[in-house]
Amino acid sequence: MQRILLTALTLAILVYALVLGVKWLSPQIEQDLAGRITTELAKEGQLWATLKVEGREVTLGGEAPSAEAKAAARAAVARVFGIAKVNDLTLLPGQSLSGSMVISATEIASAPALTRAERRALALQEGAYMLKIAKDGNTIQIEGNVPDEAARELLLTLANTHYPEATVNTVSLTVVAAGAPAGWRSAAGTVLFNLVNLEQAEATMMGREVMVSGTVLSADFAEAAESAIRATLPAQYQVAFAVDTTAPVSTEVAEISPTVDVTPTLAAAASPTIVGTVIDILADVTPTVTSAAVVAANVLPAADLAAIEPGAGPASCATLAKLNTEALRFAFNSAKVRGADAAVVSRVAATIKGCTGANVLVKGYTDKTGSVTYNQWLSQQRAEAAVRALLREGVERKALTAKGYGETNQFGSQAAVKTRAENRRVMFEGR
Repeated sequence: MQRILLTALTLAILVYALVLGVKWLSPQIEQDLAGRITTELAKEGQLWATLKVEGREVTLGGEAPSAEAKAAARAAVARVFGIAKVNDLTLLPGQSLSGSMVISATEIASAPALTRAERRALALQEGAYMLKIAKDGNTIQIEGNVPDEAARELLLTLANTHYPEATVNTVSLTVVAAGAPAGWRSAAGTVLFNLVNLEQAEATMMGREVMVSGTVLSADFAEAAESAIRATLPAQYQVAFAVDTTAPVSTEVAEISPTVDVTPTLAAAASPTIVGTVIDILADVTPTVTSAAVVAANVLPAADLAAIEPGAGPASCATLAKLNTEALRFAFNSAKVRGADAAVVSRVAATIKGCTGANVLVKGYTDKTGSVTYNQWLSQQRAEAAVRALLREGVERKALTAKGYGETNQFGSQAAVKTRAENRRVMFEGR
């Protein structure tokens, strides 16, 4: 009898611990999902949608400007790993919401035509609706007008997710309900999202006009940013782009605290072994910091360890083969070069600068957490971040090519925390 009571008490304690663990981890799960969904929507320029995340269940709301925009937003959310259910309550023009049911209007009421005086007054009102985004290294200042608190939260979520190591200041944002042009949320989010490769940037939105100025380390970064902003801005928005290329200044990469890796939180949620899941999650909360100089054959994939023939290039470039043993490591869901890898960046830069006519492929990778599409994008972000770090060390832009390989070329077991951390990497291949 005592044995039965002891067993029952042990099971009760385990269940209680499980409930506490789930309650403790739920906010982290929801924050992680909200951040990655916002990133996917920003990539498509569909930030008109509102989000409500409860556990692993997501509810989409908001009025879509078109059926195509509604489908694009729904597809972007579907690409995010870890969602258990999506409730699509987005509306099209002429539709309304009754409880959880979308009701189509039998007749869309057309707005009366505006007089010339009314059109002029509206244009002046929209012209006074201003937002300014300033980026200077790891500092982002957002000030001006937002139409509601949801828009303020969206900008803050996007900034914290896409620029995880930046100091973000939104104190000077003022809610002004009237005067925001149509498509404002998507326009503001699109601009903020695409400033990542600019060293300094100042983006001003005045009504439907967007002006972006600043500096980049290479002209192709400016061209890519302008192209992305133009492609994803809502219709009727105009953009003026004036970004200068500045000579890179060698600076030491600032040290940051490793980001807590919540990778298993989503993956473990589907695990049939509940107790094992909680233990794995709790074990994974401790950040894993891996030395970037690890080059053992059982750590790096064979494809990354393949040596280049010494005679393949100019005589002075035989040392490029050493690049295959260098690696940069990244925190979960981050494309920020760690301060712990500053020495690696310096060694790689010195090797490249010592080789006449060097051509180096900078290869970004992720672990298998998340969707294939998202991981492909994140791996490209990591490769470009490594390129920017090398440019600051004085490496010529023409010597570098950034390419993301997503979750390909994996090694080790994805069940191991350390192995997942090792797969979040950038490698170098001299050619």
